[in-house]
Amino acid sequence: MTTGREHYDWEQILDRVEGRIPSDPGFRSHLESCPACAGARAEAERLRDALLLAGAKEPGPLLVASTWAAILEDSVSRGVRDLASGIGAAAKELWATLTADSLAPSHAVRAADQATPRLLVYETPDYSVSLSFIPTEEKGRTDILGQVVPKNAMELPEGGEVRIANRPDLEAYRMSEFGEFRISGLTRIEGSHLTLAFPEMRIHLGPLPALRES
Repeated sequence: MTTGREHYDWEQILDRVEGRIPSDPGFRSHLESCPACAGARAEAERLRDALLLAGAKEPGPLLVASTWAAILEDSVSRGVRDLASGIGAAAKELWATLTADSLAPSHAVRAADQATPRLLVYETPDYSVSLSFIPTEEKGRTDILGQVVPKNAMELPEGGEVRIANRPDLEAYRMSEFGEFRISGLTRIEGSHLTLAFPEMRIHLGPLPALRES
């Protein structure tokens, strides 16, 4: 079954990765104790995935989430705990997609005494995040009112805070138990990235658009 010092050769590993030969228990057990063969299997999987992605359309967020879940379930069932742990860590980094933008109000509204806040809505498969941008009386500064709510998730994790990724000079902002937060008096908003950080998950938003006309 193996060649040399009880190692699987490249063709044997590639046959199993591509499904031409079923991945038997002996092979899986060998990978757990042989870093060389495990590394070769990982390289074969990367090669296979690269060839598949080369001609595939960009997957949607639901497909990505379901694929990660399937990989995790398969990894745990095989007892490959290190692999499952690594994939679990990667799956907790979520990149939200902008799905709604109220855009700039009309000239008549802009000329009114009170400006209408601009509203952006970002979504992941499990959560929805809304951001309202409110100009302050101090020229060039803006407040952000935000809220993250569960969409398909059972509930919102506790202990959330908001960070501006490209502004290390600013501290993190705490969320309420309802996922609400306020960031006051910001400047240089355009191009900023927000990170909604929870103990076991991070949701990334951005880059934020320009809010004022030049």
